[in-house]
Amino acid sequence: MDNRDALIRAIIDHPEDDLPRLVFADWLEEHGAALRAEFIRAQIELTQLQFDEKRRVDQTHRVYSLTQQLESELKAEFPIGLRRIDHWERGFAASAIWSAQAILETKQSAAVVPPTRVQIFVDVPPRELPQVFASPLLFGVQELRFAGEPIGDLGAAALAQATNLSRLRRLSLNYQRIQDVGANALAQSPCLENVIEVFFSGNWISRSMRIALRSRFGVVQI
Repeated sequence: MDNRDALIRAIIDHPEDDLPRLVFADWLEEHGAALRAEFIRAQIELTQLQFDEKRRVDQTHRVYSLTQQLESELKAEFPIGLRRIDHWERGFAASAIWSAQAILETKQSAAVVPPTRVQIFVDVPPRELPQVFASPLLFGVQELRFAGEPIGDLGAAALAQATNLSRLRRLSLNYQRIQDVGANALAQSPCLENVIEVFFSGNWISRSMRIALRSRFGVVQI
């Protein structure tokens, strides 16, 4: 593992800590990427300013200007099929929409900080979802939702066994055609211990499974 990969790993391992991001910014500046380094510092500084501080307006404009200048470069940090990213926070991708097929087809060549929030457009059979969830590109994702084809019980079971998604905090599974079998797999999951909120409207589950999900995850919107 080279220095860059080690610094990226530190950011992934400490997602709430600004220090690894600032250390990476220093490394970037030392390696000729001063504008990228400034972008990280500027976005972090913006999060530290109160809404009524006079400097916040100027800093917001600066961040916007840097985003416009760097957007193509920022997206190019990700593989070609996974560049649908629409928001950046604290210097890195925060929100993305990725197709399941693109995730499967991507061969990651360099370490990258995953977006905080990812929507997966499901365009593969449920039997292939375990491979999707195992992608290193999803390690560190904190919020996950789905569009496209419903994941069903098979997808829910795969999600429940996805060790790669152990950092998840919020999970949206509305209208995914999940029944009691899939709900039970989620409730018994050894991998979703950090999930604190689940959105589960529009699925066909029994009252006992609703109780089980609420018992496991606390806040469950059904």
